[in-house]
Amino acid sequence: MGCGFTANLLIVTTDVLLSGISTEAAKSIDASLHVSVIDNWYFMATSVIVLTLVGGLITDKLVEPRLGQWQGSRDEKLQTLTPGERFGLRIAGVATLVFVAVIALMVVPENGILRDPVQHTVMPSPFIKGIVPLIIFFFFVVSLAYGIATGKIRRQADLPQFDD
Repeated sequence: MGCGFTANLLIVTTDVLLSGISTEAAKSIDASLHVSVIDNWYFMATSVIVLTLVGGLITDKLVEPRLGQWQGSRDEKLQTLTPGERFGLRIAGVATLVFVAVIALMVVPENGILRDPVQHTVMPSPFIKGIVPLIIFFFFVVSLAYGIATGKIRRQADLPQFDD
């Protein structure tokens, strides 16, 4: 069921990729056309609902009946979080709130620096054009906060190496 891979209620990095491809295709018709990151949102949001219902029906009516009785063990138990992990999650939550607040301060005000400098709009703007690096940086900040808070990251050597 890979057909629902990028169907999402949120704007995600794949939407940025698809808008670039769609813009290039649209320019073959009219060079002034531009496909925004959110132009496919209605289609994707509808796809979430349709693919959930269709995928569920196919799984229940076709796939699952052919699998037979499940013979696995049920010995797995949920593990409780350690106090350090709880603390790390709280710190990661605070990092999330701070990151979102900082980005909001750069997008929400009419003269925000991540808005379009001429029209002061969000669509199109540096915020939308830079959504992929923002998402990457968001996860970096939140995971770094969690790693430092739990003690898993103590020095630079604890971070993965990204050599060329």
